[in-house]
Amino acid sequence: MENDFDRLLFFEHACRTAEVTYTKNPLDTENLTRWASALLELSTFQSVQDSKLMIKGCFISNLTYFNFL
Repeated sequence: MENDFDRLLFFEHACRTAEVTYTKNPLDTENLTRWASALLELSTFQSVQDSKLMIKGCFISNLTYFNFL
């Protein structure tokens, strides 16, 4: 159980760090990849339905930002 809590804190921190980096350089592909990876890891702590919504929301907002939709 403690291991899960540590993972949750680690990936929450990774998301926040990536978010700050994103405001400085939104086209940093390595940062976007780290951010996406952390969000996917965080989604594993959600219910299946919430996890799907979280992932869809992230991808759709990013595809819209990069004019893929």
